Order: sequence, then C-alpha cells, then structure tokens
Amino acid sequence: MSPIRGIGGKFKPPEIEYRLEDGPLDSRCMICTSHKPNSEGYPVVVRDRKQPHMHRYLYQLMYGEIFADTDIHHLRKNRACINVEHLCAKGHGFHSQDHKSGVARLDMRGSKHPMSKLTELQARAILADTEHTHRCLANKYGVSQPAISDIKSGKNWGFLSGGK
Repeated sequence: MSPIRGIGGKFKPPEIEYRLEDGPLDSRCMICTSHKPNSEGYPVVVRDRKQPHMHRYLYQLMYGEIFADTDIHHLRKNRACINVEHLCAKGHGFHSQDHKSGVARLDMRGSKHPMSKLTELQARAILADTEHTHRCLANKYGVSQPAISDIKSGKNWGFLSGGK
C-alpha cells in the first residue's frame, strides 16, 4: 500500500492509502484502502462535516474548484479508483446521458464490483463446495452466511453458473 500525502491548501488532507490494480487500459487503478466506501462503492472523506467522494476531493485538490453543474467521471468505470489520471470533468447532462445510453457502463459483475469481497475463483469454489455448511463457508471466506446463500442460489455471482 502506498500513501498519498497532503497536497497543500487550507486543510491538511488525510493520508490516503491505496493498492494498485491493473485497469482496462495502459495505466493502473489506485484503489483506496484507507477510507471506507459508501453504499454506492465510492470511498468518502470527511471535510467540513460533509462526506464528499474521495475522487471528487482529490480532483479538486489537483485541478481546482468543481462547479455545481459538473460531475467527475471515472474513465475506467471503477468507483473505488482514486487515480486522478482516470478522472475527467463532464457537465451533468452529458454524464447522465452517458449512463442512460450505456456508454458509461462496464461489466461490474463479480470482483470488478467495488463492493466485492470475493474473487471469481473463491465464488467458484463456494459454488462447487457440497461438503460444508453455508456458515462454515462464510467463516472460511470472511463473508456473511446470507452472502453464501445468495451465491449458491445464483442471486449473486449467477453469471458464473450461466445465470444473469
């Protein structure tokens, strides 16, 4: 894990830790490991009693003010990535249009989803395991028993067994 130290400004920025992950193109994603992601998969930082998304916070530190009608778009479609080289500013209308048309969508199934705790290999092993209880598998892989049930039923990771 590598730290990102403060970039100056009026507040002392938090120390941010990340791990490098191969991305779909030439450069590598910087996956934030020091700040918990919100329910949408974006890491957040507390500033002035608010919780802005980490990628917006870093983009603003690097490039200056972000206007109210501007979204910061993840070019690599990885919400957990905080690499400012993978971000660009887009007007809200254009960003929304990209998402509605599917341009901004990328396969976010399995371990590519920012909230995933398992790899494809682990999910396949869970699907194939017929000896252990769901509770035992949950303890082994560090997830909840309902998460194991969802994998076994095809609700989650269903694409591995030909489901959704």
